[in-house]
Amino acid sequence: MTVARREILLTPTPPSMTTEETRWDELRAVLMRALTRLAPEVSPSERDDLVQEGMLRLVRGQRDVNNSYVWKVAWSVAQDRRRRRRRRPEHGEDGLTTAAADQPGPERLAASSEVRVSLTECLEAAPATRRDFLTLYLLGHPPSECAQLLDATKKKAENAIYRGLSALRECLAAKGVEQ
Repeated sequence: MTVARREILLTPTPPSMTTEETRWDELRAVLMRALTRLAPEVSPSERDDLVQEGMLRLVRGQRDVNNSYVWKVAWSVAQDRRRRRRRRPEHGEDGLTTAAADQPGPERLAASSEVRVSLTECLEAAPATRRDFLTLYLLGHPPSECAQLLDATKKKAENAIYRGLSALRECLAAKGVEQ
């Protein structure tokens, strides 16, 4: 056993700290180690935020907390951070965004309005079966879910989406809308 480790083990707990406070400090240390291993790419300040989020989850859990549960919480916090990052990519080197930078200018608003009108017209011109599959797909449903929602086979959904997207591209190109 190293000298530093022996000193840590032999250091008495301050009398002001209760065993409950000591236990939470230990869990916080375990959570910090877990997040360091599970999310090595995050900055120290962001890791502190993730630890804080994990501690909130542990406190709200109101159950007997052991180290394996702390690791599960750490994994969940790290995964949630990755999902948030995928949904909302950051701008700039420092990761900070301003409200003004996120707002589109008047030219972009006008162009997006024209694209929306053209897209709606092209969707309305599509055959009803393709339009249904295509609308669900454009709303974010995968082909398998489109098939399930419209009571069709997955292959039929994939074909309708493929052909619908092709027709949609042609229609938008004919209207002068670029990709």
